[in-house]
Amino acid sequence: MVLLGAIAGNYEVMMASRIIAGVASSAAFGVSISISASLVEENQRGRAVSIIFGGLMIATVLGTPAATSNRIAVDPRIIQTGANQSAP
Repeated sequence: MVLLGAIAGNYEVMMASRIIAGVASSAAFGVSISISASLVEENQRGRAVSIIFGGLMIATVLGTPAATSNRIAVDPRIIQTGANQSAP
């Protein structure tokens, strides 16, 4: 779906691919939280989950300005493809 959004010829196809990718990412994110909590000892579960949430917040804070500044020099569809590939 990510590549479909990158090569989309019109807005409707791009938006549909983004919606599908968003739904899949939200499911993958929930599963990653559950898996990380189950892989550590019970007294370390909060720390494991906070590391994942911290990574998400850092990616949001740093990734958005970086993508915006790169958008000037690069086609926005290429940036979006990279952002989707790095999602959980």
